[in-house]
Amino acid sequence: MGGLLHSQSRDARAVAALEHIVRTETDARLRGQAHQALKHQDPAYKAHVDEEARQRGIAAARSSKE
Repeated sequence: MGGLLHSQSRDARAVAALEHIVRTETDARLRGQAHQALKHQDPAYKAHVDEEARQRGIAAARSSKE
């Protein structure tokens, strides 16, 4: 699923569907695929996810120094 949507042009309908899947899906593999496709479909989502990952990395680096 994720691969199919990832290869498509950006589409607001796909973003809405992928957001729903990411929020509600219980299957981790399917949720992960939707997450990857959503990063491709929605630049704002990708920026948010990337910033969260960056902040986690900074926090981990600080805690490892202590």
